Amino acid sequence: MLLVAEVRSCLSGFVGESFMAIQSVEEMVAKIFATRRITRADQSVLMAMFAGNNISANDKMLINQIYDALNQGRLRVVE
Repeated sequence: MLLVAEVRSCLSGFVGESFMAIQSVEEMVAKIFATRRITRADQSVLMAMFAGNNISANDKMLINQIYDALNQGRLRVVE
C-alpha cells in the first residue's frame, strides 16, 4: 500500500510545510474541504497516490470526492 508518508518523502522538495504535517488521506481531504481549496502540491500527491493503485477503497473514494468537487466547482485550485 502506498502511504501518504512515502509520497510525502518523494515530494518533500516540491510541497509546502502544511502538507508535510498531514498524516493521512483522511486528514488531507478534511483540510481540502474545510478550506474549499486544493493546492497544486495537494493535487500532485493525490494523483500520484491514485495512479499507484496501491491505496484502499476508502482512500480512492475520498480522492474521487475531491475530483468530483473540483468538477462541480465546489473547490478552487490555488498555488
